[in-house]
Amino acid sequence: MAALNAVGGVHFASLQPALVSSSLAAFTLNRILNPEQESSSLEELAPKGTNIEQVKTAVAGLTSVLLESAKHDVTVTDFRAALQDQGVSAPEAEKVAAEYERYKPSLRRLLARTQFSLPNLTGVRWRLDQIVQSKHLLHVNEPVFMLRFNILHSNGREEPLEVTCSEEHLRELHTTLSQATHQVSDTLKKLS
Repeated sequence: MAALNAVGGVHFASLQPALVSSSLAAFTLNRILNPEQESSSLEELAPKGTNIEQVKTAVAGLTSVLLESAKHDVTVTDFRAALQDQGVSAPEAEKVAAEYERYKPSLRRLLARTQFSLPNLTGVRWRLDQIVQSKHLLHVNEPVFMLRFNILHSNGREEPLEVTCSEEHLRELHTTLSQATHQVSDTLKKLS
């Protein structure tokens, strides 16, 4: 439950517990997962005598809580308990938690597609080739380095990146990477 409270923060307080319901959760999830699809209007969800701005605030708060909970892989039990801690009735918390559990995999897939993360370098292979003959006769008897970097993207797809370079370019690459490594180390030392 601490995970959800830490994730929800200010938005969790804006849930408007009296307005949180399974129909509001279904509406919110539909808007998150199918933004281009027409959905029922907020006016239809608002209980009589409720200001439409309160409903909008409740949808915004529930959107934040659902996405952050899915992002941090909050369990359905912790999700339900946190809703009840915020004043949502037990029967409604149960229904909303059931909707969260049902759509959590879809939310996580959506978040994986939309979040930005740099690809990871998972491996490097190299070989040295000697050019014996060239049709342009410019680079005869020169060593050529073939580098193959294995890149893992955030979507789980692996991709090779192949680079051919001369000995001079390989030395430049080595020097640049060494400088970057030292700079990162120095920065981390200053931060700790």
